[in-house]
Amino acid sequence: MGSDVRQQEQRQLGQSGQVIQQQQPQQLYMSPQTENLNYMYSLVRKLMNQLQTNKEKKKQLLWDVDVLSKQLSQKFNKSEIKGKDDLDVVIFQNFLNERGGVLDADDDDDKQDSDAGENRLIILKKQNEQLRKIFESKTRLNGDTLSLLNYHEDALNEIVRHLRVDVLRSHEVFIEKVREKFNGEMIPKEDAEFRVYLENVEEIQKLMDLSNTYRTLLRICDIKM
Repeated sequence: MGSDVRQQEQRQLGQSGQVIQQQQPQQLYMSPQTENLNYMYSLVRKLMNQLQTNKEKKKQLLWDVDVLSKQLSQKFNKSEIKGKDDLDVVIFQNFLNERGGVLDADDDDDKQDSDAGENRLIILKKQNEQLRKIFESKTRLNGDTLSLLNYHEDALNEIVRHLRVDVLRSHEVFIEKVREKFNGEMIPKEDAEFRVYLENVEEIQKLMDLSNTYRTLLRICDIKM
């Protein structure tokens, strides 16, 4: 009789353990909702490339103006050596030729009909006039480029601001969905699993109490025998 009671207790405890093992928490998987921002990033890259191009043009323009300014200042240097005017004529003419500015063909006749000093002065005056026009044109271009650069920078800042707002909203929507999923599914499942756990604990406690009762009865029976 005692062995039958012990076997029955072991079977009941084994069944209770299987019930507890079967109550495993379920994993919650959520794939985040993402937005396709490739087009927005492409626009940003194009604007960045345009800004870089404008900066390079501005740098080249400032360099050309600086070179021209230095060359003009050298012309009026009191320590000029003999023949410096001839060198200025060549330098300025090369500068004008690179930018499409060529003196009139009558300059050759002027060179033949006047002395060398007066001829150099006339050529320098004409070159200075053309250089002044180029400088004014470059100055206007520089102003337009700067205005365009400021416009592109403002547009880029606006795009970045909208992009940040869109990303923030996307994250807020994702967080809200995760919160709803957690509150609507995970918490109820955890509560249900905890209730099952408590019920299993109560059943185990009942079995343990019953086992203690049988054990006490067995001791009494052994004493009487």
